[in-house]
Formats: sequence, C-alpha cells, structure tokens
Amino acid sequence: MNSFDTVIEKGRVMDCETRSDGIFNIGISGGRIAAITKRKIEGRRRIDASGLVVSAGFIDVHVHEDDSFATIDSRDDLSLSPTETAKAALACGVTSIVGGNCGHSSFPMGAHLAAVAGRPLPCNYGTLAGYGTIRRRCLAGKSRFPGAPEARRIGEALAESLAAGALGVSFGLQYCPDIRPEETLAAAKIARSRNRFLAFHLRYDYPARAQAAFEEVAAVARASGVAVQISHLAANIYGNGHLERSLAAMEELRKGGIDIRADVYPYDAWGTGIQSEVFSRGWRRRYAFSYEDIEVLGGELAGRRCTPEMFAALRRRRQDTFVVCHGAVPQDDLRAALASSLVMAASDGSLRREAGTGALVGHPRGAGSAPRLLGRLV
Repeated sequence: MNSFDTVIEKGRVMDCETRSDGIFNIGISGGRIAAITKRKIEGRRRIDASGLVVSAGFIDVHVHEDDSFATIDSRDDLSLSPTETAKAALACGVTSIVGGNCGHSSFPMGAHLAAVAGRPLPCNYGTLAGYGTIRRRCLAGKSRFPGAPEARRIGEALAESLAAGALGVSFGLQYCPDIRPEETLAAAKIARSRNRFLAFHLRYDYPARAQAAFEEVAAVARASGVAVQISHLAANIYGNGHLERSLAAMEELRKGGIDIRADVYPYDAWGTGIQSEVFSRGWRRRYAFSYEDIEVLGGELAGRRCTPEMFAALRRRRQDTFVVCHGAVPQDDLRAALASSLVMAASDGSLRREAGTGALVGHPRGAGSAPRLLGRLV
C-alpha cells in the first residue's frame, strides 16, 4: 500500500473539470496530488475532512493589493509584509489573486515583482499594469492628453511592464476621464502583440450612460482583437435591462471571435474613495443612493453614515477616505451577472491596517466575497 506525505480523507471532492462529486481520499506527495481514490490509503500526516468539501483553490482576478506589495511607490511601513486581503483570501480558499486593477498598479513593474518574489506571501500573486499609474508618471501628474513624445513613453513603459511579467493592462476610465479612445486602442495593440488582455473599469457607472460605457470597450475589442475583461460588471451596468442587454452583446461578440468576459463582486454596495470622480458634480442625480447611504470605513468617523456637512468636509481633506455606498447595485442585476458563464466572481478587495491604531479597515468584500457567494448566493 502506497504511503503518502499527507492524506486528506473522507472529504467531499468536487472537480469541475472531471465533473466528479463524491467522497474520496486524497494522497499528496512532494507537494502534489498523487492520488484521488475511494480506497483507504496511508500517509505520514492524516487530515480528517469528514463533512467538508475539498476543492481546488479559488482565483480572485480583481483585488487592489498593490500599495501593500509596493516597492518604490510604498506609502507606509507595511509595504513588504503579506497583506491583509491576501491573508483573508487564503482563509476563504482563495489561493491566487490578481492586483493592478482599475488603472492603478505599482511601478516600475520589474522592481515591484522582484520585491514580491523575495517575500513569503500567503498566496499566489499576479498583477496588471495600471495604465493610469503609467500615464500619470509620463505626464508628470498632469491631467491632459499626451503629445506624441509622451504617448511614445507611455507605450514603452507598458511594453516594459508586460515584458517584466504583468498579466495585462488595466484602465480606470472613470477615474481618469481624459483618457481618449486612441489611447486605449494603442494600449490594446501593445497588449495583443504580447498575447495579454485589457481590464476596464468603465467610463460611466450609472444607467443613463450604461450602453455608451459598454460600447466604448466593445469597440476597442472589435478594432484590435484584444481579449477584454470588464471589471465589477453589475456595479457599472445595471438598471432598466442594461445588464441583460450587455450580457447578450457579449455572447454575440464571442460568437464573432472576440474574447470578452467580466468579473463581479457579490455585494450590492460599492466601495470607493470619497474624493474620486464618482462623486463629481451631479452625483445625486445619477445614482440611487444619497448621503445617508455613504458609510465611512476609516479614521475617527469609521462606521458613521454621511451627512451633507460630513461629506463636504471629507471631500475637502488632503487625504482621501474610503467609503461604502449602500444599495448601489440592484440585487436582480447582481444575481444575473453571477449566473452568467461569462462572468467570474471576484472581490475587488482591499484591506488595510490604519497607521497608528492598527485597525483593519475596508469594504467587507475584501474578507468575505467567497463565503458570501457560496453561502448566500449560490
């Protein structure tokens, strides 16, 4: 009888690839699964998984951990320690995370990934190259359309980031509204030439502009042939049947050979900075929530809902404050997105320990997305 390093016995083993679902014993040798069997097997270490599910590790394709993994761009002394979101992810069965989303990432990419590789991390980590971050560097922080020399530097920096190991390029069109379509198309050509993809936080996140937001990204995919991922789909496209129409359009694009997919987090509450473009002039007319639906997640006001006066004061502060906007996503749209085979569940998570207090702050999705998906929504 074979003896393994570790045996996980009597667990319910679910494997989507082979469509198996039953009680099995698993033998592990040399860090690899060596046997999945119903017969009794021996091992130096035994784990009784009776009543539990044994599955492959989950992949979270949308997190925001880059400041905590950062090198040159680090903003606090926690920068090279394993991050809180990564620890929470592993506790929920997530063994791989992808950062650098919504146009924000560490830079330069080579130095960032070298620093990550030199530290013990609680899970596998990959990252996208944030177009917004690179663009700001090449424009010296200015918000304007790049001239030809600057556009060339942006392209070179993107190519260098992909060569260093970035999995693709991310855009935060809403956070950087002066990005023009010719910029996204140029980046798409660079990504496609290296068999990488683009991830888009859409330009608009309210029903009146939902179809325009979707069509902008679809146009890039059609023109370049690049693979596209739409970030937190139901948080940007919702209401008035827009989500269903967008999912149907994605199916048609895929029939035509365009690889377009999306991710979504399983919550109906947004999380963002109170100083972001989300709250630019006219936000109360665009969205279905108001001041009292905005919950502060950090600082001395943590846990409190905004008043108009509190909101104005936080908008004026030098440092941004992370908030949650309750009731921002209709539940029916959220469930429809999760039910689609083109949409992958993700967390959009980012947890931090506040300097000084050490308090853990962030949207609950940073710690509870996988359990919420499986325990409440499935």
